Amino acid sequence: MRNRINRRNVIAGLAVAPLAGVAASLPAMATSDVHAAAARHKAAWQTFEDNVWRADEMDPRYTSDTSENNAAIYDATDEAEEQAFRQFMEVRPQAPVDMKAKAEYLLDHLRGGYVSDENWEVFLKAMI
Repeated sequence: MRNRINRRNVIAGLAVAPLAGVAASLPAMATSDVHAAAARHKAAWQTFEDNVWRADEMDPRYTSDTSENNAAIYDATDEAEEQAFRQFMEVRPQAPVDMKAKAEYLLDHLRGGYVSDENWEVFLKAMI
């Protein structure tokens, strides 16, 4: 398997490279709004992950509920996760330790492939 160079990979590399240096150079503890927003997003992400099967008609659990209810729950958890992520992105670090916490969380999120195309602009603005 060969690595493909495309616009997304180049942008991801450019966005991550400066963050790695920032994260490595700052102290380790964060107890601020950044940390709280990250915790809220993690909880929303887990709720979404727990309900992602509701969008898959082939999943055996799908028939345990109505298709309308499955769609409503899936949509609600998806929207809640996206909103929590946007709120996390809008939190401005107040201290270097906050910047480190935000950078580490964003790096983990980016490495997991969870940043959608519509979140790239918000992602990049959050680090300015």
